[in-house]
Amino acid sequence: MNLDPKFVLVGVGDGLFAFSVGQVKAVVEGAEIFPLPQLPSGFLGVVLHGDVPVPVCVGAGFRTDGEAAVPYLLLGRSECGLVAFPVDRVLTTVGGEMLEEADAEETLPPWQTAWIRCRERRVPLIDIDRFLASVG
Repeated sequence: MNLDPKFVLVGVGDGLFAFSVGQVKAVVEGAEIFPLPQLPSGFLGVVLHGDVPVPVCVGAGFRTDGEAAVPYLLLGRSECGLVAFPVDRVLTTVGGEMLEEADAEETLPPWQTAWIRCRERRVPLIDIDRFLASVG
């Protein structure tokens, strides 16, 4: 039985980001984003997932161009419920043996828990609850 953590890699523009598989509910085709006037600045609006409105996050390199639709949405689980992250491409799921800690002199953004190594690049590992705390 393989107990290594798994990560979902997604691309946004030229950047790559990783999410723990345990925090990812699904990746779905993009949907229309409905702006709401009372949402905090860290959110683009909401999308409908079935009949459920799901807030769409921005920041940390995620799309902020105000497009009404995006190619994909990563639906993530948080302590507050489902949240969506607009992404350009979904790359793969990778094993946790690539996990590496930050260098001692390196300060990570508040939403990043570590790095994983994939495709000869260091990819930031995003913690959804930390991310929400940093943009809300």
